[in-house]
Amino acid sequence: MLTTSGAKSRPAASVATAKIDFRALCERLRNPEGLRPNAEKSKLLVVLDVNGVLLMRRNMSNASSRNRKRHAKSPPDFKVRLNSCWMRPYADSFLHYLLKRHSVGIWSSMMIQNVFPMMSTMLQLHQCLPPRQAFDAAGAMLWQDRFEASRVQTAAGQDLHVLRRRVKQDMHESDASRRVCVQESESVCTEDERRAQRKENETQKLPLRQLEFVYDRRATTPDSNGPNPYASIKDLQQVWSRIKCFNEQNTLAVDDSLTKYKLQPRNQIWIPEYDVEHDEIDFEQDDWLVWVALYIEYAASATAPPDVRYISDEFPLQSFKAAATRWLTEDRKNAALAEVVQWEKRRSEYELQLQLQSLLVTHGDSEACDKTA
Repeated sequence: MLTTSGAKSRPAASVATAKIDFRALCERLRNPEGLRPNAEKSKLLVVLDVNGVLLMRRNMSNASSRNRKRHAKSPPDFKVRLNSCWMRPYADSFLHYLLKRHSVGIWSSMMIQNVFPMMSTMLQLHQCLPPRQAFDAAGAMLWQDRFEASRVQTAAGQDLHVLRRRVKQDMHESDASRRVCVQESESVCTEDERRAQRKENETQKLPLRQLEFVYDRRATTPDSNGPNPYASIKDLQQVWSRIKCFNEQNTLAVDDSLTKYKLQPRNQIWIPEYDVEHDEIDFEQDDWLVWVALYIEYAASATAPPDVRYISDEFPLQSFKAAATRWLTEDRKNAALAEVVQWEKRRSEYELQLQLQSLLVTHGDSEACDKTA
């Protein structure tokens, strides 16, 4: 059998017919913290879109947004500038799992002034270091300043307008020392360098959660044949040329548009756009991020080393979801996947879980002190 590129497909038995240990996959989703603190991550790079995948945004300054006949069925989770944002169910649990288990990059077709505050707000509970790479110096400055500001931030929901105004002024300064060209730099990519960085983070007691990169609309190219005048293309070659340890064999991109990754369709995981205004969809029951996480975990463990193109060809997400649903029906008495992996649906639930974990750790430390006294 030939693939779309003309190369012969893997002659081994179809991955679709292989027995899948869904119990083990769910356990890794349920307890990514069960991994050793400095355990090796998987070899996969997961590239995430923002609007439509992690959240839905509406720019309320736009007349069409203000006058639209459909309206959101719940208040937004947060607001950034003039954008109201609704986080997709299980978004925090999804990010927690990915940051702990895989390498993660963000690639949005939104403008930088929107990507920066939205992702900063979403990641503020996840103790992320600044990304290893931004599209250019301006993006690197934004993330570095946001990280420094978070160190002295006293309220989780502190308004970012003052910070953005200061950063915008800084972007126009002529300080050459700050305008380091990040665009041509490469992320840490060899195993020895990554191991050394993890050791340094452990010594400095820094969190091991870090995005590989954050790209915005400037990293895309216009799609003249796209479905609308604003359509754009994300060419993963831009990522692979800058970060040498990732390639077409170990990269998965999650997006709600089938045309964004038309140059590398076998590397894409498509999911429906998240929309809290759709009359025929119960957005509260949306669990696509849980299914995507389970599929990504399967892709990471299906072969060694993994080649995601064969997995997406022979066992796409829809087929995988059907097989997992049968397992849930037969072995879990029709339980929902989110119940099996015990993920928190909303940010408020995720925050509460973090507080409980903090209390348990504090209580455990106190008991340890009492025993040694």
